[in-house]
Amino acid sequence: MFIKALNSILNILKRVTLVSLPPMIKSRILKLLDYLFVLRPTLFFPGWTIALVGAYAAKRFSDSWEPLGLWFGFIVFVLYTLTMGAVYLINNIIDRHNDAANNKVFLISDEYIPPRRAMLYLTGILALVSILALLVSVNLFWWFAGMFLFMGVAYSVRPFSLKDRPVGGVFTSFVSGFGLFGFGWYLYAQSGGLQFWWYALPYVLAWVSISMLTTIPDSYGDALDEKETIAVALGLSKTQDYSFILLGLALIFSLLTWDWVIGITGLLALPLYTLMWRERSIQSTLRVIRWGVSFLSFAMFFVFPAYFVACFVLFFLARWYYRGRFNLLYPTWRTKSE
Repeated sequence: MFIKALNSILNILKRVTLVSLPPMIKSRILKLLDYLFVLRPTLFFPGWTIALVGAYAAKRFSDSWEPLGLWFGFIVFVLYTLTMGAVYLINNIIDRHNDAANNKVFLISDEYIPPRRAMLYLTGILALVSILALLVSVNLFWWFAGMFLFMGVAYSVRPFSLKDRPVGGVFTSFVSGFGLFGFGWYLYAQSGGLQFWWYALPYVLAWVSISMLTTIPDSYGDALDEKETIAVALGLSKTQDYSFILLGLALIFSLLTWDWVIGITGLLALPLYTLMWRERSIQSTLRVIRWGVSFLSFAMFFVFPAYFVACFVLFFLARWYYRGRFNLLYPTWRTKSE
């Protein structure tokens, strides 16, 4: 019902907005938007969500929670988003040949944006984030620097390339899960200690569960490129099994921490995991990936109403962009078989 209502609103908006622009102006706008969508903004949703659940957990469980100023919060949100974009951009540049094999992220692989220009763009983003973060807080600068160096450079760039090794990929997921949750937590709380690790654990287990599944759709191209991701190393079935186990652990720890957010959203995802385990298909895996993160995002809409606005605007803009630029229906919750 929710998805049908959302699609109805989107269809109405399509008739009254940018779709009616003259073709030449529309084409120019779409080409300019290449520089937004090369940052893979549809992947901002998981990064935004894990930070927000960290902030909400700090509000509920921390002894040192303090409210965040509106303008400070907005600036931090923008800088955090740009840093995520930089992480995805360096990954796109490094993986452009592999992306072509997997028929995805083709803005750089098909040279809509040449790699050299993408590197200049990346340098500009990093310079902007660094300057603004230093003006706001030195601690923020080190957060964003660490985020880019670990999730961007160590994850994607040789000789590190943690994503191309089964243990390295899982390790990166754990560290990034704790790091992004911690970013949200420490924005609101002055301290954490064992309290932070305890309440972060169920979310991080769920985060790693989904992260493992994301290696399955790309496993064919990764194997051709001689990359040993977790899905290449273990195969589809075992990767799904370990992911299912991690979800079970997340649900157990949600009871131990008495955290309704991860508990309810995990239970909502459980039937999809069960169906994936029975079907053993890429389509069922994609369904878990798309809905698993979405359930947690929907929960945050009630806690942070402004987050719903940001997601709605980005979702609509992405639908219009991908339809107009590549004639694709994206983003979508549907898999190819549905």
